[in-house]
Amino acid sequence: MPQRRQSLALNTTVSSTEAMGNRLSWSRSPDRRLQSPGLALDLNRGSQGYDLSGRLTYTDYRFDLGLTHDVAWPSQAGATTSNTTRLTFGTALVFADGHFGWSRPITNSFVLVVPRDRWRGQTIGVNPSQEGYGAVVDGFGPAVLPDLQPYYVSRVRLDAPDAPLGYDLGTDEYVIMPSYRSGTLIVAGTEASAFVRGVLVDESGAPLGLQAGEVVSLSDANWVAQTLFTNRIGRFALLGFTPGRYEIRLRDRAPLQFEITPDQEGIIDLGTLQIGLP
Repeated sequence: MPQRRQSLALNTTVSSTEAMGNRLSWSRSPDRRLQSPGLALDLNRGSQGYDLSGRLTYTDYRFDLGLTHDVAWPSQAGATTSNTTRLTFGTALVFADGHFGWSRPITNSFVLVVPRDRWRGQTIGVNPSQEGYGAVVDGFGPAVLPDLQPYYVSRVRLDAPDAPLGYDLGTDEYVIMPSYRSGTLIVAGTEASAFVRGVLVDESGAPLGLQAGEVVSLSDANWVAQTLFTNRIGRFALLGFTPGRYEIRLRDRAPLQFEITPDQEGIIDLGTLQIGLP
């Protein structure tokens, strides 16, 4: 049909032993696989009379919903019209490595995406596509991908476009191979909450342009050093900082320390930093 995602069909059955039957069907498939309703109507004419059936389906991140209503008009004299309504609801509660999650029904293996404490209250999308996300970390809890095939390599991608500036999602793509009827836990996000920027100048105040170096943590030995680059006027910007003490190290220059306090987050402007000779 001209309108997108709609179809119309007419089927006629001819039999030498039974009366001719006709079926007229209309359906509208969901705009998206999740969080979009699907509709269908079927009108049947047979030897026993007419049947009209309407179906509504809806799949959310955490449940499946189906509603069907059937009306039958018998052709026999004196027969009464019958109405039948069916409501189906499916959901699931999953558990992996000490964490629970609320999901739509599980088909075999699943992935549970749990945010770190810093990311509580933030939205993290899982497996983004043109039709939206396959699962979402939100106010209802962790995200669950419920339909992974066991013993097949699957890629799980994370996305957080609305996260506050300074928050660092960290690893945003994972490759997993689940076993039969298994659950895999992914802990999403880092504890970083600061975006650092500034300008590096030498002892005379001239910009240290097009320089390369690194920033290391003096407070956390497990913090991965960040590579630092300056533009032509000495500006730099780096993401992924937590409260603590840090040191900027450039080749042939004395190291320079700075500190991020626990009450600082978002954009932190260090201003102009003078780095002299060693």
